[in-house]
Amino acid sequence: MRPTAVVILTVVFLLLAAQADALVSLYFDSQGNLRSSPPAKTMGPLTARAAGSSVPSGIDLRRNISYEFFPVSGKTFSEVVESAEGNGPARKGSNKRYPSRLDWSFSLSFDFDYTYDLNEEDGTVHVALDVHDVKVAYDLAITLPTLIDSTPLNPVEQDLWKAYLRSLLDSEYGKVDVITDPEVSDRAEESLREITYIIFDYTDDTAIQRTVTGFLREEAARAGKETAQTIREKLAGNRNTKD
Repeated sequence: MRPTAVVILTVVFLLLAAQADALVSLYFDSQGNLRSSPPAKTMGPLTARAAGSSVPSGIDLRRNISYEFFPVSGKTFSEVVESAEGNGPARKGSNKRYPSRLDWSFSLSFDFDYTYDLNEEDGTVHVALDVHDVKVAYDLAITLPTLIDSTPLNPVEQDLWKAYLRSLLDSEYGKVDVITDPEVSDRAEESLREITYIIFDYTDDTAIQRTVTGFLREEAARAGKETAQTIREKLAGNRNTKD
């Protein structure tokens, strides 16, 4: 029998054993698929340079976001934009190139401790759970164009380039704000905290902690899938609204 979750306020039977808490972390891609580990940090062509030298002064880069840059050049502003749009990153599922791109994934981690009671009459384990320190954390990376040092733009064209770059960032930051909306992550976190009681069959071969951990991982995987789906729907709605 698969463990069954029940939300309760009190436990009315005698608890025979107690276990220390255990940390569990799950990693998801933007489709809500489980990953075996956090995404590897990649280095773009110019990411080894200081961020300040990759963007014009006055362009704000947010904390907690990774930035990668690809080089663009041209003799005029129009040529630079053409270089950015022709040499930028492609998006997943498309061969079309764009001047900027946001990549995102996330993790869902939690601790838990529990006590349990063995019911020898019906061969079941009753587990009282405390799932805590639940946290959704996002891994965000924005790819942007950056001028190579020898690009000869005059002051007016430099201002145009700065405005163009700022418009790219504003677009990507809008997506970041949708993704990191606390309402979405709070829903996933609360769905795990609400699991306070489960029951499952017991035999001599049953590993109680492994069964409890496995059940919570399944619930976290489901919450992660739903979180990714909600985010994608919000991103699509935000895009349609602007269209």
